[in-house]
Amino acid sequence: MPDYICVEEGIYEFQADLPISDLSYFVSYQRCCRNPTISNINNPNRTGATYYVEITPEAQAVCNNSPEIPDFPPVVVCVNTPLAFSQAATDAEGDSLIYELCAPLLGGGTNDNPVSATDGIAPDPESPPPYNSTVVFTQPTFSLQNPLGRSAGFKIDSFTGLITAMPNIQGQFVTAVCVSEYRNDTLLSVTRRDFQINVVTCLPAVLAKVQADSTMEQSFFITSCGENELEFLNQSVIRENIFDQYWIFQIGDDTLRIDDWDAKVIFPGVGVYTGQLILNPNTLCGDTANISIDIKPGIFADFELTYDTCAFGEVRFQDQSESGSGQITTWDWTFGDGQSSNTTDPVHRYNSVGEYRIALRVKDINTCEATAEQVISYYPLPDNLNILPDVVVGCSPHWCVSSHQLLVY
Repeated sequence: MPDYICVEEGIYEFQADLPISDLSYFVSYQRCCRNPTISNINNPNRTGATYYVEITPEAQAVCNNSPEIPDFPPVVVCVNTPLAFSQAATDAEGDSLIYELCAPLLGGGTNDNPVSATDGIAPDPESPPPYNSTVVFTQPTFSLQNPLGRSAGFKIDSFTGLITAMPNIQGQFVTAVCVSEYRNDTLLSVTRRDFQINVVTCLPAVLAKVQADSTMEQSFFITSCGENELEFLNQSVIRENIFDQYWIFQIGDDTLRIDDWDAKVIFPGVGVYTGQLILNPNTLCGDTANISIDIKPGIFADFELTYDTCAFGEVRFQDQSESGSGQITTWDWTFGDGQSSNTTDPVHRYNSVGEYRIALRVKDINTCEATAEQVISYYPLPDNLNILPDVVVGCSPHWCVSSHQLLVY
């Protein structure tokens, strides 16, 4: 629970002998004002509240017990997380109970001189009934039927009292539940519970995560090109909160379970497989990662090169790559001298001698990639090469001719 949220419970009990009357008795409590940080009503810092029980003549006549709601609403709920909690009541006489959302009531005021005035901060005595004034919801986002916002789907089951929602806005929200008690189609009482829900960002106790190529929420996608033996790395947190975990993989009609922290699996071949990483199963502090494995045909990169080693000239490259998919779509060549090409079989001319590292990266229609590298020792002979001895010695007469790179004596 965030540090800024504090909840205090007050229980008031007393006994009184009341004569049966043709009029209702009201037991009420009024205060002003509500939390100024409430998000769904106008002027919350100037809006008070009334809490009351009405003992109707019908309830007096049969000495009725009003319904009790044993479960307190959750003080804090998590944004973007399904919400479900019960406001089901128990009734000593087994009367029929009907549940509905109702508007929180106004009460008191901002008058502090005296504070006990009916429009004061703490009315004493409380203002008399009827209590029909209700809070004003901030339209159009919030309303009686949508206290958490129009897209939260806040609903209560009329017969079970189960409240469900998907809160998607952070904040503090006030709402109320009314429980109508019937006996033989006669309304005996209406019990109203006015409460506040705090929607916050929650840090999960554990979070299931798997190293993957891509993710979407709690789904993890892994692609393998030609390799059917895979290792799955468990990156789940918080480690000290994880006391039980296992993997399951669906391979054809078989289910493989692995209890190790990381998992190694050999799949039968090309295809799409599914799996799960399950943390702290069957507990409130658990989580599950859904895994999709797509094993595609392999791809192999290779190339040949040819050039005249005796003369400066072009180097010709020929792609020899293969893909199990049958179609290579891109070729990326780098020639080691800062130049590149994306043609299938490029031709390249080096401006100087030396050793160059050539790399070819290919990609197929499945986006599978492979890379091949070679080092070329490029030392061709110069275009004009005359080799003459430093000293020519011969018997007179002698002659020496050097022509077309040939030495003739």
